[in-house]
Amino acid sequence: RKESSAASDVYKRQLRHFLFLDRAASAHVCARFPRSTPGLATGSGGADADADTDTDTDTDARDEASSLLDGYAVLRGELHGSTASLSVLFVADGRRALLGQSGREHELYTAHDPLCSKAEAGAAAQQLLRWLQRERGMLLLEKQLAWPG
Repeated sequence: RKESSAASDVYKRQLRHFLFLDRAASAHVCARFPRSTPGLATGSGGADADADTDTDTDTDARDEASSLLDGYAVLRGELHGSTASLSVLFVADGRRALLGQSGREHELYTAHDPLCSKAEAGAAAQQLLRWLQRERGMLLLEKQLAWPG
């Protein structure tokens, strides 16, 4: 079944980041962390921004990446540490919505727009998972590389 391009565009807008863990390959695939918008956290920016804006932006981006990974770690802890056998967990706050999925062969953690519903996040994550499974060989370099020697 082919999804409409409008639905695909919605998923792309809502999905901000992902972390995919492949248990069989003992490997992971992680999207590049988004770079923060200059001046967003500091209030600076525009034509009269000072020279420290790039440094502030880099610091903001590192803080944002660290916060996102901390969120994924909390999801992972809840999925694996709960007494109930959870396979999907959705958590939303004012900054983002996080979805964690744990299966036998993989784990997928996704970050979405904060107004994204659980159903929308789940649909976007499933679309991403289908793509990751199609591209698994290329993403995880399953074929042995022959080193010259």
